[in-house]
Amino acid sequence: MKIPKAITVGKTRFRLVKVRSLNRPPSYGRISYADNTITLATHSIHHEAYDRRGRATAFWHEAVHACLCDMDIPLRMHDEKFVDALAVRLAQICLTAEL
Repeated sequence: MKIPKAITVGKTRFRLVKVRSLNRPPSYGRISYADNTITLATHSIHHEAYDRRGRATAFWHEAVHACLCDMDIPLRMHDEKFVDALAVRLAQICLTAEL
C-alpha cells in the first residue's frame, strides 16, 4: 500500500509526514489535531525498518483516530484496542485487494 501525502476526513485535511522514528513514547505513528498532521515512523527506536504491513497498519490506525474524532465518538477515539483492531483489518483489505 502506498501511503498518501495527505488525506481529508470530514472537513479536516491531514498532512502525512514520514520520520525515521518516534521515540516519546516509541510508536509507529501519531496524530496531531492541533496542526492536522499524521506522523508515521519508518523505523523502530532500535533502527529496524518497519515492514509494509506495519506501515500500512500505522497509517490506518491514525486514520481511524481521525475518523472517530470527526464523528465525535470520544469513547472509541481513545480506545487503542478498538482502533488497532479496526486498523489491522483496514490494512489487510488494502494489502490483499485484487484489482
